[in-house]
Amino acid sequence: MRYINIDLPPSIGEIKVIPLFDLHIGSPQADLKLISRYLQQDAYFILGGDLMDAGIKNSIGNVYHQEMTPQEQLDKLVEIFEPCKERIIGICSGNHEQRINREVGIDILQVFAQLIQREKYYDPDSLLIHIRLGKNRHAKKTNYTFYVVHGWSGARKPGGKMNAIQELRGVILADIYLVGHSHLKGVVCEDFFLPDHINKAIIKTQQYFISVGSFLEYGDYAARRGMSVAQLGAPCIVLSGREKNIRVILEGEL
Repeated sequence: MRYINIDLPPSIGEIKVIPLFDLHIGSPQADLKLISRYLQQDAYFILGGDLMDAGIKNSIGNVYHQEMTPQEQLDKLVEIFEPCKERIIGICSGNHEQRINREVGIDILQVFAQLIQREKYYDPDSLLIHIRLGKNRHAKKTNYTFYVVHGWSGARKPGGKMNAIQELRGVILADIYLVGHSHLKGVVCEDFFLPDHINKAIIKTQQYFISVGSFLEYGDYAARRGMSVAQLGAPCIVLSGREKNIRVILEGEL
């Protein structure tokens, strides 16, 4: 797990954060036009793995169905993200990229992070991203924490997929948990209480558990296995710098 600190100027009163997981560049089902639409947004981006389809001969899917070789997929990733690289605040690997690492010992997303000069924002496993921005009524910045991991759940129903994300609160405390892999787009918000020992008070706060969706059209492996049709795209997370406030937009504002 890598700790990443993003300290923004007090003059910034609000930002958008868009998590981009499961792009599957190289697959015939990858929606490149939709990816481009998201990258045109005035937002910060967190890249959560399976950015490449990374098919090899030992993959579950058919390597011969890919439209690009792994090298071409890497080149395409660099081409896509180079223009907005300064707004990429986190990168972690997915199970598809890990195939290449297992076979030949090359961390292909570390290479990608190096090529776009964002290596300090990369970890193959998971990220804790701390964002500070704005200025509240006490002239202090507002703090937010994201825990980011590609995901692992084999559940077929939405409830089971979301339950797996909520289990992460047993790993680390965060405001927002971002998980992909299941190609489900959804959010669960829960209230909880924190003791404030300095002010001798109890603070009510919230945690958001977000399944971030994908950019892979239905077909191929998913169709053969009878898996659910995923809703394409990604959520947009709006953070306020004036007060602790999180808003999650699942669709309709792009």
